Amino acid sequence: MELTAKDKDFEAARKRLEAEYGHEFTDEEVCKAIERRERLCELMRSFELKRQALLERLKSEPKGFHLTETYRCRICGDHVSGDASWFDHNDPKCMLCQKAVDDGVVPPEVCHDDAGWYSMDGLTNLYEVGKMTVNKLLRLGKLKARVILDADGNPHFYVFLIAENLPVLGAKPEIVGIRVSPTCTTYQRPLPRELLVPGVTIPKRRATGPRKPVPLPQNWVCISIFNKNLCETPIRDQNDTIWDWTGRPDSVAPEKRESIEM
Repeated sequence: MELTAKDKDFEAARKRLEAEYGHEFTDEEVCKAIERRERLCELMRSFELKRQALLERLKSEPKGFHLTETYRCRICGDHVSGDASWFDHNDPKCMLCQKAVDDGVVPPEVCHDDAGWYSMDGLTNLYEVGKMTVNKLLRLGKLKARVILDADGNPHFYVFLIAENLPVLGAKPEIVGIRVSPTCTTYQRPLPRELLVPGVTIPKRRATGPRKPVPLPQNWVCISIFNKNLCETPIRDQNDTIWDWTGRPDSVAPEKRESIEM
């Protein structure tokens, strides 16, 4: 009996899973993996359709408009909607961050380039220093921050532009890993760095747990997998080893990179 197209897709998915994970999968496990992939693709499709609808509306309202649904602010990350939100060519924002962009407190490039700046939480997590230490460095002029204020004039959000804080702050890690399996998704945190400031002793924050360098396993892929140009970006792990998208070190990878099907 000849296999249908659906059966062929099922068997192809089983072969990909077994080749990647090195063990056999039951029919139920393969079905769950396919369903999970389809839900992920449908979710990304719905996001893209909503974004295209917003961009289409922007043609008739070029200055921007309030959002009817809840979105995350592109800068501070707050969930906002209605009169507390704004959408323009710089993506969704809360009104506090929108005012900061309009007033030139933060450059609009912040909305498009996450690699060019740190938030307060991002800085303290990567360099493992406390917020009191960061505030002290701000008072001493060793760090510079673009401060977004709330309605009462209190700090709402801090933006640390890397270009304004060199060489104290270095570039962000190029890759944040994401391990995609048939049953779960796990994120890989970058290793902490040491904050070196001339003339200032930086106290060590109490460690919550050791983080050791771990090579990128075979079934880890870049979080920018949703990027259309995902095959153009190399994967670099904490040991500074460049990996191919197939999960092999670049030194043994074929010249032509293989794409990842979701």
